[in-house]
Amino acid sequence: MAFDFTPRATPPHRVGTLPVFVSSRWCSSLPPSGPASSPWATAPPCAASEVEIKALSFNYAAMLKEKEEQLGKLREENGSLKRSLESCKAVSANSN
Repeated sequence: MAFDFTPRATPPHRVGTLPVFVSSRWCSSLPPSGPASSPWATAPPCAASEVEIKALSFNYAAMLKEKEEQLGKLREENGSLKRSLESCKAVSANSN
């Protein structure tokens, strides 16, 4: 079996740097123009700004904290109900 070593075109979203996932769209930065330049210095603007990303991150963190608090309350209530059930079972067993 012979292998084909002919160069293939690189997809545009993989040229130069790794892709960045933002708002259901792929944004990629351009490759650096020189050895000392940063790839981010020549990056085209993406659909979502840094401020929007930080706001989404903050909102997600707040929502996660709220859900963790709800989960803690449910676990506490579950423990209380289990203790109540055990005491009811004990009283029922003693009355028989």
